[in-house]
Amino acid sequence: MGLVAATLILTAAPAQADDPVAKARSQARAAAAEVRALQAKVSAAEGAYQSSLDGLSSAVTSQVQAEQIADQASQSSQAAAREQRRHLQQLYLTAGPNTLGLFLSDGPVAAAQGNDYLARIVAQDQRAATLAKAEQERAITTATRLDRTTDGVASTVDQVQRRYDDVQALLAQAQLRLDQLSANARQLADIQALIKQLNAQKAAADAARSAAAHRAKAGGIPTDYLALYRAAAQTCPGLPWVVIAAIGQVETGHGSNTNDSSAGAQGPMQFMPATFAAYAVDGNGDGVKDIRNPADAVFTAAAYLCANHGGRDANGLRGAIYRYNHANWYVELVLNIATQIAQRFGEPLPPPYEPVG
Repeated sequence: MGLVAATLILTAAPAQADDPVAKARSQARAAAAEVRALQAKVSAAEGAYQSSLDGLSSAVTSQVQAEQIADQASQSSQAAAREQRRHLQQLYLTAGPNTLGLFLSDGPVAAAQGNDYLARIVAQDQRAATLAKAEQERAITTATRLDRTTDGVASTVDQVQRRYDDVQALLAQAQLRLDQLSANARQLADIQALIKQLNAQKAAADAARSAAAHRAKAGGIPTDYLALYRAAAQTCPGLPWVVIAAIGQVETGHGSNTNDSSAGAQGPMQFMPATFAAYAVDGNGDGVKDIRNPADAVFTAAAYLCANHGGRDANGLRGAIYRYNHANWYVELVLNIATQIAQRFGEPLPPPYEPVG
């Protein structure tokens, strides 16, 4: 997305000081040189921005991958246990309950003296079941660790916004310099090319965020947060709980990273303190409205979305999400993840993404 390295090929002429054409060309040369000087900064900012976008999509998908591995390990463990039960049933039918009792009470080693072949079968089954169970436990531990990592989604979402702002600020600086040119200078072909490229870069930055939002995958939802999302949605008829859950994921990974954002947002649902105070709900009924308490934060998120027409209709829901974080890429990200959560739990799908505003 680098800036066009515009080279002004302007005819040198011994113009008079008041020659408007010569003056326009002089202005254009100076402006083009300044814009080109910004190229290195823009390229660096774009690189950091792209890295943050890649981090966004990978952060919200790593848990999914870990869960898939854990699910596979669980299935393997269950299959090993079923195979062990099947062999025991066969042994019961062929060897009789007395022989089988030795395996169940004293183990295969003790029973080996009576029937070495049956002992080997039971021992193999036990080893397979033990290994499968151990693998399942390791996979679950990995999934849990990723779900609760301190390098979670909240900082990545915040970082995306900051890196995007960095790119836009540099492009705005270049645009401002070109806007200061006279009408004659702005009409020169090389300046027109720079203006066109700046507009393309702005559009590319937005498109990159949209692409990252589309790539993101829904992660697992801890049981405690799942219950909170569902209960909080009941306070606002028409508000899908999957949308609250999606916001919970993209903001802090369902409470896995509740560090304050660069803008000062706090807690599991990343509220600005003033916004939380205006909509605060005592979600756990302890008499305190705490921005960092999961129940209070989730119920307050539902109240905020509801107050902004999140339960009214599709447009109201999109608008409410937009109010939560004033960016269309954020709306797309939340609705994408909410749709995946709805599919996983067999819930009605939220409305498709459409730009707000």
